[in-house]
Amino acid sequence: MNEGDIIKTFSNWKDLEKYLTSIINAEIQKVGEEVRKALKQELKAKFYGRVGYHQNQESTGWYDRTFQLLECITLSPTNINGNEYSVRIFYDSDKMTTFSTEGKWSTHESIIDGRDFRKALPEVIEYGNPSPIYEWKGFDIVGDLADRLIDDKVVLQWFVKALEKKGFKCIV
Repeated sequence: MNEGDIIKTFSNWKDLEKYLTSIINAEIQKVGEEVRKALKQELKAKFYGRVGYHQNQESTGWYDRTFQLLECITLSPTNINGNEYSVRIFYDSDKMTTFSTEGKWSTHESIIDGRDFRKALPEVIEYGNPSPIYEWKGFDIVGDLADRLIDDKVVLQWFVKALEKKGFKCIV
């Protein structure tokens, strides 16, 4: 034991469980927020940053970028189911708008028939667009990010560090 170490005692299992739950709940929100930011960065780099999609490129002059797709990436509150804690990072396409602009392609609408395209947009970016007008292969943004988080054991490392800051010894 070192000087300045935190010593916390509990009179029963329920109090310890309550304390751990509060730590986990707070930390899962923090790690979720970091993953949300990472997803935004990946989307910027892989989708918006590719040739023909940067907002200043001449080749994209026939539409206006709204960047609402970046802003609609949302973090859910913590879900607790027994001893499992989770958050969901997702595209909340209801936060996006659809509109037409004179002389340009409509935003978040099909250029063929004007149907609302907001719900399909994240899926098309992830898995590809089979359109005969403007086809592209999927970018696998979410899949690549998830693989890196798993491979690097990011969540495990996050919680080990957070629990050690609270005075717990963690054996990994």
